[in-house]
Amino acid sequence: MPIPYPWLNLAFGDLNALDPMEPQHPPEAHDLAFPLRRWRRNYIAALKIAELELSGRPNLDRMLALLSWMRDDFIIAGPAALLASIYFAPNSPPRKRLFKQLFSSNRLRAVDGVRNTAWDLTHLSEMIRKVNEANDSQIRLLFASFDKGLRTLAGLLFHVSADELSEALLVDAFVPWWSRAQAEQIAKCLIKLLADLNDKSRKQRQANSPVSIDEMIQRGEQRLLSAPGISG
Repeated sequence: MPIPYPWLNLAFGDLNALDPMEPQHPPEAHDLAFPLRRWRRNYIAALKIAELELSGRPNLDRMLALLSWMRDDFIIAGPAALLASIYFAPNSPPRKRLFKQLFSSNRLRAVDGVRNTAWDLTHLSEMIRKVNEANDSQIRLLFASFDKGLRTLAGLLFHVSADELSEALLVDAFVPWWSRAQAEQIAKCLIKLLADLNDKSRKQRQANSPVSIDEMIQRGEQRLLSAPGISG
């Protein structure tokens, strides 16, 4: 095991602490722009979830409207859909900190809260990608957070990613927060949505959309900024 002191010295500001250490592995090349591209798409999905939350529509209508929007006007964003399945649920879900300051009278705080949620989604989707890559190797990845809602979402993501996804699996996952009839309806829609994940005609239609990513972000933010807040 390597001596940890050089790493501790680095943490305390000694920028030359690692010079004597021989690198055990060559540095990996990373596309640092990729997480940002993913974040922009997660941000659009998070803005849509926030918009539906502020709409006052019934819980199930919000959830189904999000899935229809993903199918017809956006991309199929699995982590965002699962987050919404917790956030829109009527039966005491751990949703408190999933969207911070959404109802604030300072609407800029609401926007900041949605941006934070988009980063949560981005980190979780990256975590799932790494877990899937690790597969049966000896690599073990841990997700830790003080945020109960985020831990619940991570558990749900791992649950549906680790097993063969089925309607029954999703129903069992949703039942703690939805009635069984509602859970079955959501699961059926989500399974149908995921079945179209690689549909070429849908991808082509979205690629030819006249609305750009920047425009979708701008419109989503404007809707959020113009919504009335209820708290200070």
